[in-house]
Amino acid sequence: MFGLTGSDACDSAIAASRKYTGKRGTVSFKYSYHGSTGLSQPASGFDRHSAGIYDPRSTDFVKLDYPTTEAGSGRVLNEIDDLLAGDYGAVLIEPIQGDAGVRLPAPGFFSKLRETVTEYGGVLIVDEVQTGMGRTGRWWAVEYEDVEPDIFVAAKGLAAGYAPISVAVGRHEVLDALEPGQRIYSFVGHPPSAATALSSIEIIEENGLIKRAAALGEEMNDRFNEIKSAYADVVSYVRGRGLIMGLEVKCDGTSDGAGILFARRALEKGLYVGFFGVRNDVVRVQPPLTLKDDEADRAVNVIGDVAAEMAGGRIPAETRRYAELYSIGM
Repeated sequence: MFGLTGSDACDSAIAASRKYTGKRGTVSFKYSYHGSTGLSQPASGFDRHSAGIYDPRSTDFVKLDYPTTEAGSGRVLNEIDDLLAGDYGAVLIEPIQGDAGVRLPAPGFFSKLRETVTEYGGVLIVDEVQTGMGRTGRWWAVEYEDVEPDIFVAAKGLAAGYAPISVAVGRHEVLDALEPGQRIYSFVGHPPSAATALSSIEIIEENGLIKRAAALGEEMNDRFNEIKSAYADVVSYVRGRGLIMGLEVKCDGTSDGAGILFARRALEKGLYVGFFGVRNDVVRVQPPLTLKDDEADRAVNVIGDVAAEMAGGRIPAETRRYAELYSIGM
């Protein structure tokens, strides 16, 4: 099914899972992001997105901790087991949590999740809006565990940012559970957007951009870890896969809002990076797949320069002021 935004596709996936399973409940995860409209909004894990908009007493959505450790993985799987045995029919998850600060699941979690959802006849929905289209060094991030979801959602990189488009792709018996009138969007099947998506796929394949994302991401990740070693009081953690990378940062001994200040200073030096994370303490580096070697080198150098300034207490007062005035976090 084609839509205009990632929210459209997530809405369709959740709606189809409800029709297919006969259960309204959807399991998602804290600090996930699936969209800001429709069913995708209450499914997202940042409470401020739905505060005052959706009934907080509703049991249609439950958010669990994202399992980044082996111990957490076992606990979360037990919780999902109990929920799927009851009124919940779907699990909606990002293979890497982007807006939470590039958080990766514990190894083996996805394959065990697939087994659990299958056992109960549920629907596994994987949101690949941020991680798909070669971003992680594979077409889809779930390929790292050879997991096949019942539905996966893609957008953004599907058309390389040139045209609005999203898709929900999955098992026909799940998607066909929706009535024809329940699949209507203003721009469903929009021909120019679909043509752009096809061109994007061709360009990625013809230029070997997935293989390059894996290799360049590994190289940049190694260099970020060198920065972490040199400025351990500023960069506390480096994580990612392919060309989606996150640096957890601190400033003046605190993590709260450190990513905002770091990103602002990087912008002043000519590099745009995002700031994310539960405490706005993660700098996210997510360059285009067409990134050139000299551009990657400059990006790493700027991040190293900002880390050095933070470590030496040399961030200008005006930078701090602008960061406070104009930056809005999750």
